[in-house]
Amino acid sequence: MAAARSSSIASDPGHFNPAITTGFTQHVVADSIFNGLVGLDENLQPVPDLADRWDISDDGTTYTFTTRACGTTARRSPRPTSSSPSSRCS
Repeated sequence: MAAARSSSIASDPGHFNPAITTGFTQHVVADSIFNGLVGLDENLQPVPDLADRWDISDDGTTYTFTTRACGTTARRSPRPTSSSPSSRCS
């Protein structure tokens, strides 16, 4: 069982959408809720999270991400990618 995590903030954050959040406090909470394609390791180098791997085109303009099966993440436990009862991770 995962350990509980608690974060407190001083005022109403307005939202926790990581795509548009600009405040540090909101980012701390949103990072606990949402995963990205990649994360950062202790040396601030990209590491897999939702993406299993990624390829960069020769000209550096296209990034192609291959996602993990069943929504498995590096930081969190596996979960079905669909709410359908027939969709189960094995």
